[in-house]
Amino acid sequence: MPHHEEVEFAALTAAQAKQVAKLEKKLGVVILAYQTPLRPAPLTDEQVAELQKAETAMPGVCLVAYKTPTKG
Repeated sequence: MPHHEEVEFAALTAAQAKQVAKLEKKLGVVILAYQTPLRPAPLTDEQVAELQKAETAMPGVCLVAYKTPTKG
């Protein structure tokens, strides 16, 4: 079984946080900064259906699937 890294939010400096906030305002989006790069997981239709089923069972929760980062 591969070893997995913990996914962590990036520790931004005050200047970086200000830059991200400015970009959020400009783009009209919410930006999350991660220390480890995340890539969307390629899901099959069946896997997407499972994810959607889990979301339905958790009102107010949005699930996003990313590839699991592995240690090099």
